[in-house]
Amino acid sequence: MVVAIAKLFKINKFEKKFIMTTTNLKIEINKAIDNVPEEVLVDILDYLKQIKVTPKEKIDLSRHLGLILREDIELLQRLAF
Repeated sequence: MVVAIAKLFKINKFEKKFIMTTTNLKIEINKAIDNVPEEVLVDILDYLKQIKVTPKEKIDLSRHLGLILREDIELLQRLAF
């Protein structure tokens, strides 16, 4: 099992977590798309096209904001009340 995981993932030595290779990410994305209802396939394609033309800085900013929101969701919920 560990060998199989090691083949699928690279280990990020600094963060001590597994990172999928680009090839494996694309395989998993294709598997996920195969299981998505047909009605949302156009939305997914539109989203991917939009990302393709979005500047890297804007994508990074959005990803960092999403990370902050996910990590601090409990704090944000407590502050809301």
